[in-house]
Amino acid sequence: MEWSRVESLVPLHLQALDPRAEKVALKRKRRPKASTQRALVPIANRPIAPKQGYVGLIAQNEDSEPAPPPIYRMSSSGDALLGAELVQTLSNLHLNDSWYSFVPSMLGDSVAADAAAKAVVKAHEFCATKGTPTGVARCDSSYLAALNTLRASLDVSDSALVAVGLLYLYEGIMKDQPTAYFSHAGGISAILLARPRTAPVTALTRAVLYGNTHGTFQQPLLQGTASPFDDPYWLDFEPATTYNLTASAVKLRKYANQSTIRLPGLIAKVRSIREASVPNRKLFLDSTRVALEILAMTDQSAENELLHRVTLKETKDIFDKAIFRYSFEFKSLYEKETLLLYWGNRLMILKLCLELHHLGILADGSSCTAFKAGDLDDESERVVMSILMCWQDGLGFVNPLSMVWGALMGKITFRGRSVEPVRSWVWTRYHDSLTGWPITYTMAEMDEESEELVGGPLTGQIAKQDMGDQKKKSVG
Repeated sequence: MEWSRVESLVPLHLQALDPRAEKVALKRKRRPKASTQRALVPIANRPIAPKQGYVGLIAQNEDSEPAPPPIYRMSSSGDALLGAELVQTLSNLHLNDSWYSFVPSMLGDSVAADAAAKAVVKAHEFCATKGTPTGVARCDSSYLAALNTLRASLDVSDSALVAVGLLYLYEGIMKDQPTAYFSHAGGISAILLARPRTAPVTALTRAVLYGNTHGTFQQPLLQGTASPFDDPYWLDFEPATTYNLTASAVKLRKYANQSTIRLPGLIAKVRSIREASVPNRKLFLDSTRVALEILAMTDQSAENELLHRVTLKETKDIFDKAIFRYSFEFKSLYEKETLLLYWGNRLMILKLCLELHHLGILADGSSCTAFKAGDLDDESERVVMSILMCWQDGLGFVNPLSMVWGALMGKITFRGRSVEPVRSWVWTRYHDSLTGWPITYTMAEMDEESEELVGGPLTGQIAKQDMGDQKKKSVG
């Protein structure tokens, strides 16, 4: 076989998509058979990592034309082994549908990314097997090696973005250093924001932006400012995956990302209204306009289409079953995360609209006609129930239970029953979702953080931790 030819490295089922495939097949028919039979040697192939700025993967809807076949090249055995280990790690962590799915095909082209990938694999092996102190030392050694390698080659390339993102994942697996975890999240944002806007936007960049909720939402929320990504340049980014998406998933995911980016700015405006000693009508009207724009980021038909792909099953856990008898079973983790992000943001904007509704009454004594409180409450209850029904298989890296807690605050009943059992369930399961992290919450602290999401004082536990980190940085 002529390994120098591109066609010989492309699987036959992919060649069928290539208009040149027929010519290649004819040439192979005319090729004389070898006089001696060779032993078949398995060779690990992987796609060539595209040059920066020219990643060819794009999010497509289910009716789009099939993508052209990828170009393959032979990789070294070390690259292939590391790639296989990382693929298995991502699968075990249920991250197949995340932006990390772009990473395995990029290994072998960046020492920093490779070192970070090795650290992630070791961390997962250690946690999966409940390793020994020796295992901790090995993880730390791999992590420090990855850090040092990254420092020596840090820039704003896709390779650096991948390396920082993998270190962020490492901290998410180990769960013992929240400060480092958030620091790497900040590094992802810093790389994205430092890139010139004239540079071509890669699919990896788009995928990372959609997964960078710490930079687009949490960090600006804690700082009481608008998101640095709250700009048409970032808001217009389309979602990106390594496979085709349905049109409904694309639409709702984009709405979720846009609202994630725009919410911190609205929350900051509402906080200013709440803290003002004198009513500011201009600020109130501007906040109402932004709230209505975010509230309009909805598509009931797209939501229904995704829900039609979900199976309803009786809830297994007795504790859960007391709150919701049936649970959703998703075929696609990406679609599940899309709905959870979308629903979590809906709860925030619904509560912000209710807050503005009440603030409008207090401002001049007249009622605010921009929002219908009854409709907002009805949608909030429906969304809360939908999120609860997603719990059975775990919420993964998308966890809107804090938004659910906020939506239940101040309520006496929920769907005709006392709200207290539901609040107790949310509090318990929210703590379950934090297992392994050195973080605990009281109900009062959860109330404080929920208030932050509607413009309340920045006094929540994470905000306190963030302020503590800032003090450490200023002292250092």
